[in-house]
Amino acid sequence: MRFRKLLVGFLFFVGGIVWGAEQPSIVVMEIENRSGETSLDSRTLTEVVELHVVNMRRFRVVERQKLDRILSEQKLNQSGLTEKEVARVGTLVGASKAIVGSFSKVGRNYLLLLRLIDTSTATIDEVAELRTASLEDLLDRIDEPVKKILQRTGQMTTSSDKKSQKAETEVSSEQQTATVSSPTTEETDEDALERLIREAKEKLRQRQTSEKPTESTSPTPSSQREEEGPTTSSIKEESDTVWESLKNNRWGAVLQLGIAGDAQIYPRRWNFIGIGFGLFTLENKLYIGWQYAFLAPKAYVMAGYQQGLFPHVEGYLLGVQHGLINRVGVSAMGWQAGFLNTVQNNMLGLQQGFINTVGNLKGAQIGFINVAKEVRGVQVGFLNTTRRLYGVQVGFLNTSRENGLPFMVGLNIGF
Repeated sequence: MRFRKLLVGFLFFVGGIVWGAEQPSIVVMEIENRSGETSLDSRTLTEVVELHVVNMRRFRVVERQKLDRILSEQKLNQSGLTEKEVARVGTLVGASKAIVGSFSKVGRNYLLLLRLIDTSTATIDEVAELRTASLEDLLDRIDEPVKKILQRTGQMTTSSDKKSQKAETEVSSEQQTATVSSPTTEETDEDALERLIREAKEKLRQRQTSEKPTESTSPTPSSQREEEGPTTSSIKEESDTVWESLKNNRWGAVLQLGIAGDAQIYPRRWNFIGIGFGLFTLENKLYIGWQYAFLAPKAYVMAGYQQGLFPHVEGYLLGVQHGLINRVGVSAMGWQAGFLNTVQNNMLGLQQGFINTVGNLKGAQIGFINVAKEVRGVQVGFLNTTRRLYGVQVGFLNTSRENGLPFMVGLNIGF
């Protein structure tokens, strides 16, 4: 009897080690290049993303040769696949997750959008974006969206499986290095990643040198328009990209309740429409309705009313943010009311608080300190500052660096 108990316990122990040592398998699909850039191609971007995943040492990355073979057999392209097609390919190559992405240019900025797809359900688990003004900076920071979409994946490991996990990772790394155009079998994953980024940057520098205009060359009307901001087509392309990444998510409706983290009725990667209450946090990708959490309500796209101490919209706000510190990662249309209000890019509407900061404002800022890159409207406060003013500043100290009067007390007008 005692021997039987020992045997059962031993089998459970071994089974736990084997289960813990198993790493999630991930396939990286080719990043779709919608930017028109030829100096940074899809293949290079895909390889850089792939090597960043490998270097995290927590995943088994499907070999590129195996993926190409399956795509050829299924008569599918590398990019432009739907979530269902990606899930089918991922299942055929034995991957539980798939990374897909797109690279585009929005105005003067470059946008890299990555999505993590669950191949068993064909739904989007995570979405992350990287927005930057230069291609070199994009190459340096490309690990940020990679880590963000994978931060909740593959974290269930035990100390007893580290040796086995390391051995598996080294095998996967060797296979991956051989796949990602390494010149020698001795090259490590870190070396291959550094080499890829170095070669891509060198190609960018060569192109910039060859295209560098002479001093007598004046900017063309098209380049002048680009400096003024995003074009209509680029804004539409960005919105289409965001909507494409969200429209196939599952939906929750009517009532959302949560405590913190994943302890909520509808998972954070779902979309939701209705009313939601969170004890500490509450999060969904696309949220339509009223979202309340005592600490931090959060959404990628928010259409409605968001309320709490630290409301956060990672992408786009259409409606109202009301809290102590309100943040919008890309653009907002509506009203922000709180102690500190900030919108990264564009704001169409009203910011009302002690400190208000925005990229480009079309509307009004009312507060003690108001800061904007460009104002097309009104700033009212003790200190108002902007780079370009097409409107009115009313306050004790007013500054406009590029047009209007650079420093005025009381009232400043720009055209």
